[in-house]
Amino acid sequence: MRAFEPQHVKTWLRVLAERGLSAASIRNTFAPLRAMLADAAEDGLIRTNPAAGVRVPATAKPADSRPKALTERELKALIAAVPAEHQLLVRVVSETGVRISEALAWTWADFDGTRLHIRGRLYLGQLDKPKSRYGVRAIPLRRATAKALWLHRKATPWSADEHPVFATETGTAHDYANVYHRVLKPAMRAAGIDHGGWHRLRHT
Repeated sequence: MRAFEPQHVKTWLRVLAERGLSAASIRNTFAPLRAMLADAAEDGLIRTNPAAGVRVPATAKPADSRPKALTERELKALIAAVPAEHQLLVRVVSETGVRISEALAWTWADFDGTRLHIRGRLYLGQLDKPKSRYGVRAIPLRRATAKALWLHRKATPWSADEHPVFATETGTAHDYANVYHRVLKPAMRAAGIDHGGWHRLRHT
């Protein structure tokens, strides 16, 4: 078996760069491998860590310099382009800065009238813990937004504490991919917004 040399690590990083990954993405991918090899060297399983001193190639794709946040005009155009039944979701996500996975996990038990409490996220169709230890939190709402949520609860047949705040026609939580491809993406195109997705609303 051939030895695993620093040159192999450099080749792998160069391939990632040629695939168009940004320097940050490559570093995030590289970190677990470098840590694993460091542990192996420390435990005496390998003589040296072949990833030690290897840097992310300078040819890596630079960070995206396009605006992350929507302008006020873009946001208004986006909300206007979203189907009426989904406008409140877009509005709340853009006002609170929550992750879409957190918004889709909300139930009416998480709404106390003035705040939305984040206790989890919807990940791969399953309710999961928040992404980080700071994820459990309460977000104060603008008075108009809180009122809109109260009116929404009165109007929807899915208004019990255990029902999703933003439910499908059958009372279940929305699937992330479906709500992106069927709702947000077409609305962004109609509003003349040329890049991004739900995460741009988080920045907004």
